[in-house]
Amino acid sequence: MHLRLESFSTEVFFEIFEYLSSVDLFRGFFGLNGCLQRILNMYPLRLNLQQICRSDLDFLCHHIQPKQIISILLSEETMPDQVNIFLKYFPNFEHQFICLQSVNFIKTENCISKLPQCVSSLSFEKCLGQLWLENKIGDILIHQAKVLTHLNIQDERLIESINIELPLLKQLIIDSPCLIDRLHQIIQCLKASIISLKVSIRNQKDYYFPSKFEKLCQSLMYLKHLNITFASGIEISFHLLEQSLNHLPRLTHLTIEATGTLDLLDGVRWEEFLRRRGLIKFYFKFSLSLNLVWNQDQYSLLEPFRSSFWLKEKHWYVACYKNEWGNKCPLIFSVPYIVPHSIAYLNEIYPPLSTASSNVEKQLFYDTNINHLECYFPRLDSRQTYIFTKVKSLRLINRCSPFNLNMLTSTVDLGRVRILDISSVDHISTSELRDLLEHTPRLYHLTMRQQNQSLILPSHIRSLHLKRSLSQDSINFTNIDELRCELLHVVQLEIKVQTQELMIEIIERFDQLESIIFQWSGYLSEKYTSSEWFQQNTRRLHENNFTCRRGSERERGEPRQQIGCGYVPPKVFIYLSISKHDPKRPALDKDRSSLHSLLTIFQRGWNNLFHRN
Repeated sequence: MHLRLESFSTEVFFEIFEYLSSVDLFRGFFGLNGCLQRILNMYPLRLNLQQICRSDLDFLCHHIQPKQIISILLSEETMPDQVNIFLKYFPNFEHQFICLQSVNFIKTENCISKLPQCVSSLSFEKCLGQLWLENKIGDILIHQAKVLTHLNIQDERLIESINIELPLLKQLIIDSPCLIDRLHQIIQCLKASIISLKVSIRNQKDYYFPSKFEKLCQSLMYLKHLNITFASGIEISFHLLEQSLNHLPRLTHLTIEATGTLDLLDGVRWEEFLRRRGLIKFYFKFSLSLNLVWNQDQYSLLEPFRSSFWLKEKHWYVACYKNEWGNKCPLIFSVPYIVPHSIAYLNEIYPPLSTASSNVEKQLFYDTNINHLECYFPRLDSRQTYIFTKVKSLRLINRCSPFNLNMLTSTVDLGRVRILDISSVDHISTSELRDLLEHTPRLYHLTMRQQNQSLILPSHIRSLHLKRSLSQDSINFTNIDELRCELLHVVQLEIKVQTQELMIEIIERFDQLESIIFQWSGYLSEKYTSSEWFQQNTRRLHENNFTCRRGSERERGEPRQQIGCGYVPPKVFIYLSISKHDPKRPALDKDRSSLHSLLTIFQRGWNNLFHRN
């Protein structure tokens, strides 16, 4: 009996599609046959264009059906001018994307001015900095005011400046800390029945802060989900929270971070409050104010959180850190939700003391998703009995000691790592590096001090950051072709350069690259970072098949480095995104097996499913 691919139901295909990126989805299924094409065209697509290369963007824009798109994420973090590139393919955006519900802009220098009226969810992350862009975002909010239900903005000033009502708004997220007065004014101005609010309150010396916070809660009587962070300079008491939260009769989910008085850390009082209010979810991170003295040990602090209410009824676990400086102020937090997602392992106490039993501890602290893990080697942790199983980004720090892969694999499951930084490893041979990379089959991005010229990077590594400049590594124009062969599969490269000539050589000779970030230390005239200069001085970019922009340390969140009483020269970052391939090429190359390609894409989907779980 032969099972045909087309015999699967549409629902089965939709389930498979959920675990594939938009690029893999269209590369694998577009144009295979009429039946699969119809299923593909019916699929409600969430288009994520973050961390995408230019050729993949061009390919998607040529093949997607605008009416099938229900959400779009646009990002110019690594691809300059992505919004305008996208609009060139869809100049009548407002009338083409008739089923679009959600649009997310991340670090873009432009926005789509007119959106379809069906767009009810908007997000603007890291999009501020230029007045004209802020004004444009304001115009978008005015245009969508009558239909907007979900809004994520970076700064409360965006809403404050336009002074409009958003009557249907249900969810509001404000990324930057805001003053309590401004937040209250905004809530009143919106005239909306907000159900979900995520906000952080900026530090301010205000004697009337408690009454202002209580009034804020009174204006949010429909709120069900509250995620609030108070700046460390604001002293919060349990009494203030209890009194204010009582004005939120519909509250079911509460996430709170605060610094405050002794009663804030009292598990008995929190249990009484939670029993009375019947919250479904409660996540918290509390620390004691620096001006208060704490003489209790960690075990005594956690004891009230070991009651049957916390452990058996709710299955809520609490952990505690105690700072080793100053007055040793304790920090208590719920797990796994508030587990630090960035950990300096073997440089801090991990796992922290908690109310979790030993059999639950593994699930909470080692099987949870860790965004970034720093491992200090060759230190040994005699307490460690588990392996970190879901680490996305890993940085290895090993000074003046031989590299030990066995020790590393007994600490981290390398098969799940997507981003690896070995620039702080002093001693690693070519064979050791090769073995390490063989243990990281899902690795996409690698950061090194310099390229090992006797090692060809494996094909699954598509992004590379070299921290030392080429001239420091003794790379010159005669052996740059040799380096190109070693990086044959890399399409994204970040590298330090010291001359304009070297930038040109890299652009010309590394013709597989689609994204390049040049890092320049010191002054560099803006003419050398303009599109016109690159177009005039390079053969590869002569046809204007690229976009570029200039960035700074501050934009990337990097601090200025000091030398004595002064600073080192500022860094300049030049971002290039190059269109390399014919975007209209078929999904599957004719000289490759269709079955092999599909199996590869199915395997990626399976890995994504495994990684999510």
